[in-house]
Amino acid sequence: DTRTELLSKIEDTRTELLSKIEDTNKRIEDTNQRIDDTNKRIDDTNRRVDDTNRKIEELRVDLLSRIQDLKEDMTYLKRSFDSLRDTIISVLTEKK
Repeated sequence: DTRTELLSKIEDTRTELLSKIEDTNKRIEDTNQRIDDTNKRIDDTNRRVDDTNRKIEELRVDLLSRIQDLKEDMTYLKRSFDSLRDTIISVLTEKK
């Protein structure tokens, strides 16, 4: 009868829709897993970038300190050179 046919069609449609829903849910789960994997890689990359930035900062501070030390050494050497030059000029002037 018509009622039985209608119920059969409804059941077939229900079965087909459930199958499509399951497939869609599986694709969503797969996509979520790929997103999670990508997020983990991003987190790892961020940690490496942070480590690299920390190392760069340490090197920058060290380099600035060394530059300052060199400036101080250069200043000392310039003063020493100026003093030595003045002494030589004085000695040479006295000999005349």
